[in-house]
Formats: sequence, structure tokens, C-alpha cells
Amino acid sequence: MVFGLFKRKLNVRQHIWAVNYMITLEAGEQWAYHVEQHNFDKQYFRSMNYAKDCLRDVIKILFDITADDTLLSFMADLGYRKCIEWIDVYNDTMEEVSGWKMQKFIKEMARYEYFLKRTKEFEIACLQSPVRLIHQFE
Repeated sequence: MVFGLFKRKLNVRQHIWAVNYMITLEAGEQWAYHVEQHNFDKQYFRSMNYAKDCLRDVIKILFDITADDTLLSFMADLGYRKCIEWIDVYNDTMEEVSGWKMQKFIKEMARYEYFLKRTKEFEIACLQSPVRLIHQFE
């Protein structure tokens, strides 16, 4: 290779959409492993090495480029932290809801249902974002 001109690496400045997408993807995987499979057991989180290997494989498959170990560690760590934030919000919400009477609960659920219907467009945009990301690297 001549001066590394043809080398393609994931870069935070040039590929910010991809980095943000990978952080959210890792947070979702941490949530699935910790919450859905192991019911909030504190000893069950994906290890840093396993998370980095998974991120490396996904980046290679989706974008056909490589990422250095520092960036992979950064994404895995932020994915873990984002998952911890989601768990904290979930626990706070469950504590608040546990003391509600049925009428207040129904009113709040109606508000959340409205919010979820409104954000359906956002979900569709998120589902289309990998397509946008793939076209960014062509």
C-alpha cells in the first residue's frame, strides 16, 4: 500500500453515524443479555473482550472496514454505560409505578401509549439507518 491511501478504518470524525449506531447496538445486546436472559442478575454482563469481538465482526460485515482496538473498547464501554442508564431508568420507573393506584396507573399508561404511537415514525427511521450507514461507505 502506498502511504496507507487504500486502507479503510472506522474513524470517529468521518463515521460518527456508524459509531453511534454501534454504541446503541451494543447497549441493546447488553440489555438483552443482562435483563431478558438473566433477569437483572448483577454478575451477568457481556465481557469487554466478547463485546469488542462482536463489534469488530459486525463492523466488518456491515461496513467492510476495520476498527482499531481503542475505538472498539470505547464503543463497548459506552454501550455498557448506556445499558446501565437504561436499567437505572427502568428501576426508577418501576419503583414509582409500584405505589400507584389503578386510576393513576391507567392515566399514565395512556400517556405512554400516546408517546409510543408518536414515536413509531422514529422507529421506522432507526430501522432505515443501517441502510443509510451502508450507503455512506460505498
